[in-house]
Amino acid sequence: MTAGAPIIKNDMLLTFTGISLVMFLAVMDMAAIPIALPAIGTALDGMKDLAWVMTSYMLTSTATAPIYGKLSDLFGRRRVLQAAIILFLAGAVMCAGATSITQLICYRIIQGLGGGGLIVLAFIIIGEIIVPREQGRYQGYMGGIFALSSILGPVIGGLLIEATSWRWIFMLYVPIGILALYLTRRAPGTQPARAGKPKLDVLGAILLMAGITLILLFINRFSAMKNGTFAVSSEFLMLGAGVLAVLILFLTQERRAPEPILPLTMFDNSVFSIAVSVVAISSMSMFAATIFLPQYFQIVLGAGPTEAGMLLVPFKIGMMVAPIGGGWLLSRTGHYKPYLVVGLGLAALMYVILGLVDGVLTNHLLAPIVLSCLGLGLGVAMPLMTVAVQNAVERRHLGTATAMLGFFRSLGGVVGVAVFGAIYSANIMQRLDRIPLPGTSAQAVVDGGTVAFAKLSRTQLESVLAAFSDSFLAVLLVAAAIAILACLLALSIKECIRVAE
Repeated sequence: MTAGAPIIKNDMLLTFTGISLVMFLAVMDMAAIPIALPAIGTALDGMKDLAWVMTSYMLTSTATAPIYGKLSDLFGRRRVLQAAIILFLAGAVMCAGATSITQLICYRIIQGLGGGGLIVLAFIIIGEIIVPREQGRYQGYMGGIFALSSILGPVIGGLLIEATSWRWIFMLYVPIGILALYLTRRAPGTQPARAGKPKLDVLGAILLMAGITLILLFINRFSAMKNGTFAVSSEFLMLGAGVLAVLILFLTQERRAPEPILPLTMFDNSVFSIAVSVVAISSMSMFAATIFLPQYFQIVLGAGPTEAGMLLVPFKIGMMVAPIGGGWLLSRTGHYKPYLVVGLGLAALMYVILGLVDGVLTNHLLAPIVLSCLGLGLGVAMPLMTVAVQNAVERRHLGTATAMLGFFRSLGGVVGVAVFGAIYSANIMQRLDRIPLPGTSAQAVVDGGTVAFAKLSRTQLESVLAAFSDSFLAVLLVAAAIAILACLLALSIKECIRVAE
């Protein structure tokens, strides 16, 4: 069966269900494991190295995403997807049996090697089997499943931790993954392997993984700011030099490789270049909401973890509705540019309102409206840009191009977390330094959080909460500027939807 050809309805339903489960697996892990970190640290006596439970997975999953796209172009979508699922499940089972934090981190690396292919291959297969005019609708469904899974993940994870153990989060992946393997075993529209023996760009893959690892370590070092300042260390300079050296080697390799992991000629396509830029920048902006709004709810408003999660639900609902609605409009009209520009403009406006208008987040009527509109605005970028890229590149590069979108989305998120973290850290320390805090220090208040608040007088507490509030709102205003930049880039993109035969 060729790409975009009509398919049997039952096969389509089974395949789409299987791909939806693949998407759920990947997002469930990203959403549920952070909730489990305190329990994991306590059980394995590894609070000091706890951040590496997420970082190790992020390193390998981000680095392997574009590699999976290339492998699917060479060897076929279905077999590469199922290999990724099996590797992800093997890593999950090992994680469930980990007896030390070091073991868990190593097993998360293995799990990430599989996890890097789940989301990108799900989007690739939808682009392969759906006629171009209908792609928006189905990519929208996938975006909605992504957002719904991010809502359910923390809830399911929390329930499993309270009822049993954090280990059962990893074990839950097994039956879901096995069912996904079964449902995708006869996926229609799978890209056939090319004639002849494919020449893998092994060196390019190694350099890409090394480069992403160094970039993430470099960003992590940059965001590790103390007292609102950053001292350039020899470690920082060495990491920066390493990133530059590996980048030069990677670009040199990709120019000469017969089957490059990243065909540089794709960047000659203006639609592809603008789309990956829009996705990366909008992802940066999105992380200001997903990371810092829950902290605002807990630190400034005094909400508990569960309540903070509930307060973010309107934003998540907007993120879920946006891709479905945007995909439906694209399928009906054949256009994506107007919805992309309006969405990103709406997100920028909502960030400005949150950052400049007093009392919005404490208003029980306005807060859900503003947060849901923010989610609607940010939620349209990825599915619409996926359709744009899949219709703009050559079919033989469909997997690679789609995977690169996922790669830039992840990279944009990582950079966003580092940038916003640095801005927040600098702002909060500058503001706290102006407040008299006898018996304690600004750093102690930041490190102690709500626990340290109990030791403050009422006057001190009011000033400290105001400082935290101003620092969080400064992050939202920077996110508004970034969303505006994404909107301006979106204005220059050309519309490119193939007419279905």
